[in-house]
Amino acid sequence: MSIKRVLAIAAVICLCAAVLASVTVMAAEPCAFSYSLDPADPVAGGQVTLTISLDNFDTIGNQIRGLQVDVSGIDLGELEIVSRDSLMPAPDPIPPGVSINTTSFASGRIRLTYIGIPTGPVTDVLQITFNILGTEAGSIELPVSYLVQTDAGQETYNDTITIDFDAAPTEIYDVDVTWGSMEFVYEDIWNPDTHDYDGIGWSCAADANKILVTSRSNVPVAVTFGYAAAGGYSAISGSFEDSGAVSINTPVVLAEGDDTPVSTAAYLKLTSAKPASAISSGTVIGTVTVTIGVPS
Repeated sequence: MSIKRVLAIAAVICLCAAVLASVTVMAAEPCAFSYSLDPADPVAGGQVTLTISLDNFDTIGNQIRGLQVDVSGIDLGELEIVSRDSLMPAPDPIPPGVSINTTSFASGRIRLTYIGIPTGPVTDVLQITFNILGTEAGSIELPVSYLVQTDAGQETYNDTITIDFDAAPTEIYDVDVTWGSMEFVYEDIWNPDTHDYDGIGWSCAADANKILVTSRSNVPVAVTFGYAAAGGYSAISGSFEDSGAVSINTPVVLAEGDDTPVSTAAYLKLTSAKPASAISSGTVIGTVTVTIGVPS
């Protein structure tokens, strides 16, 4: 009895070994996964896009029938998920008509679930865009695992994605404002036919009313132009136009100018009826304010 029992157990062990051998047959060439970051040198406070790719789809030898990719260790206090997208081609269903191509997020893990036979070549597999929170330089490691189902069996791979990032750049505001003389005269001409003045109105020498703002800042800036009449001259109003005589009624946004300075010009226009009395040369009739701020 004891001999027969031992033989039976041995037979079962051999059978299990045979079954295991049938499901662990690997593809002709193991799958080779890689990842890339864009930009390659991200900074704190900025965005980075992670792309995971399969580099040898044409040479792995066996048909892919399913893929699961898990990117784990995502701390939402460090990384804000902007988007997560499968880049796999649409799957042909496998019996009994199952096909899945989705991403999900739970418990600090983004998972790509793909079931089916790819209808085209597989290169890029999964793409995730993060906002890197904070301002200090640092490094974040994200474990990643790959479970590949082929027509020969399953393959499992593990790797670590490392995101090194520099400190957020210091914001530098460097803005120059240059002014024309801002000297205006009011002119009119007596019309003997109408017994009234033909008002030419307020005028100035060429570019005397020009305000030029030039930014060399490494961040965008918003430029606002304002006019206020001086006491006793509230009847005189001021407005601003660009070089094409288009009214400027909202802040003008200048892009970063640290590589190439960027500029905007505004021209002050005065309007009023003829002053009731003569105004002495050099009298301050109003003030112009240029405000540099952060774009909303």
